Amino acid sequence: MRSASIAPNHISVTRPEWILTYGNLRILNPSMSEAHILRAVMDVVRKYDIDSVHYDDYFEPYPVAGQTPDNEATFRAFGRGITNKDRRRNNIELFIRAS
Repeated sequence: MRSASIAPNHISVTRPEWILTYGNLRILNPSMSEAHILRAVMDVVRKYDIDSVHYDDYFEPYPVAGQTPDNEATFRAFGRGITNKDRRRNNIELFIRAS
């Protein structure tokens, strides 16, 4: 199997600190509000005559046996007073409400 190449301007290259590696996934870290796509979504809403925005698969990844997402540093930096790691879910809820 051939591995896909990543463009030099891909977000995982330009902002690797925003990427959470978990299992074989590379996802935008929902602990970091900077990584939210709200600005891009709102740009589309302002520039184009669209009827709606549909968010598909914007949720926590399924558990991977023997692994825990390595996001302790972002938890400490962006916890906003939430005392457990459910703040990732809270960030996603805030994002959906804001859009």
